[in-house]
Amino acid sequence: MEHSSYYYISAIKIQNLFGDRQLSWQTLKDVNILGGTNGSGKSTVLKACYALLKDGCIKDEKLSNLLGAVEIDFANGSRLKWERVKIQSSEYQREEGFDYYLNDKAIGRDGFLFLQRIQVQDSTGERSSFSEWSQGLDVYLINSFEQKLLNPERIQTLQGNDRTYLDFLIHEQISRRNAIFARIMEENLRPTGEGVEISELLKVKDVKNFFLFYSILQSFLKNYKVLVDSRLTLKRNGYSATLSYEDLSMGEKQLILLLLMVSNTAQAPCIFFMDEPDLGMHVEWKEILIRKMRAMNPHMQILLSTHAPSMIEGWQNRVKEMGQITSKN
Repeated sequence: MEHSSYYYISAIKIQNLFGDRQLSWQTLKDVNILGGTNGSGKSTVLKACYALLKDGCIKDEKLSNLLGAVEIDFANGSRLKWERVKIQSSEYQREEGFDYYLNDKAIGRDGFLFLQRIQVQDSTGERSSFSEWSQGLDVYLINSFEQKLLNPERIQTLQGNDRTYLDFLIHEQISRRNAIFARIMEENLRPTGEGVEISELLKVKDVKNFFLFYSILQSFLKNYKVLVDSRLTLKRNGYSATLSYEDLSMGEKQLILLLLMVSNTAQAPCIFFMDEPDLGMHVEWKEILIRKMRAMNPHMQILLSTHAPSMIEGWQNRVKEMGQITSKN
């Protein structure tokens, strides 16, 4: 499949959202912004679509209970269909061409089971298994993270002073970034005795993309000097002491995590679901956030929810309100 068309969602349809609503959202291959009041279903839509594209099912029972059926169309004609079916296990016959998922806890008061089934087909209508179809499909979710303590077992796996869930996620992305850098150097440094001039190395696309992260992060964190190292260290302007990302505010950490995740895609085609990614960020950051992310990876498709008017600055024609794309049954 061609990446240019395979990776982009062209439409999302949901039946029985919250039990009594239909949703139909035509999406663009670059930026899509979802607006609406609290409780209108923005988070539910983004999280459900992410779960289906990542796992082929919705493992979160509370989330799956809010939907009846989902259909996701891609620009190349591929289509993913998911539905939640109420059954009696003794009577149900599974059909060919579907993948199934059963949460043992999904049993109604009347003793019926709620089974999930998913079907994937290409532009000709030919069916394939989800695991086969989804190979190479990169999807990510950025959520509005709480500052919560990790359990003792998780804390023991961390280095330094990492203690919160957000710190842990940043730690994971830094580790991934270090591995990417090691691969880039291994691929571009010549055998011993044949050194490479720094000016030539910096012309290599992967090397340029790697250091682009630091220049973009620096454009946000103007009160700091961002150092290039394996731990993501900073210095506050006018001070000699170094700081770690653990010492920063939640909004600053949220920004670092988001930029790390985008940078670590290495400009490969991908889909980012973002549920209020701007939470805790300064208004000036919100105005440039989407543009900066697109500079790091122009091949990413963004499906984003927000309450902030500053986030949609320059992207007004990409905004859909939940009231525009939903209707009562």
